[in-house]
Amino acid sequence: ELEAEAEAWLQVLKAKATGITYATIAAKDAQEAERAVILDALNELRDERTATIDLLDAVLTALEAKGGDPKPYLKYKAAVTGIAIDTGDVSATYAAVKGWLLSPQGGIRWVLNLIKFIVTLIVFKVIGFVVGKVLEQALRSRRLRTSELLKDFFVNVTRKAISFLGIVMALSMLEISVAPFLAAMGGGALVIGLALQGTLSNFASG
Repeated sequence: ELEAEAEAWLQVLKAKATGITYATIAAKDAQEAERAVILDALNELRDERTATIDLLDAVLTALEAKGGDPKPYLKYKAAVTGIAIDTGDVSATYAAVKGWLLSPQGGIRWVLNLIKFIVTLIVFKVIGFVVGKVLEQALRSRRLRTSELLKDFFVNVTRKAISFLGIVMALSMLEISVAPFLAAMGGGALVIGLALQGTLSNFASG
């Protein structure tokens, strides 16, 4: 079922890509007034292509999670993603750049993503500072008989872990896939944890 849905969205994407190609060719030979209309339509087609790619990505993510192979779809998506600009055609270049900057699926989208990225980093930085302070006070309680070195170690590790989580979350705001990175880091953390068992025991004993 997911493969059929992915195939359907792929066909829609192919139709959008074909329309963009025809519109680009038509714009080169059109008169000034007609050309402006074609360039506006071209920007709309690019927005529709981006929206279609987003929907296709959602289906491919689900398909891969269930053991399907999204590679053929991803190859085609990579081939038709982006904007081809003829730098020798000033008016077409200006229209393409302006259209992308003002597009909800283009410049506006990435400005919002950048704002989310910065806000996420700041929020997690504050959370890390607050949690670190709370943990530091809790570990320095007289009821806990723990070495100072171990207390500092736990506080620093907690802050760095929260900062790392913030970076991962922030990257996801930029529409960067962080799943492979998280999987690799999870395996690395397990290996490091096992390797540090003896060291942590020494810390705890002072």
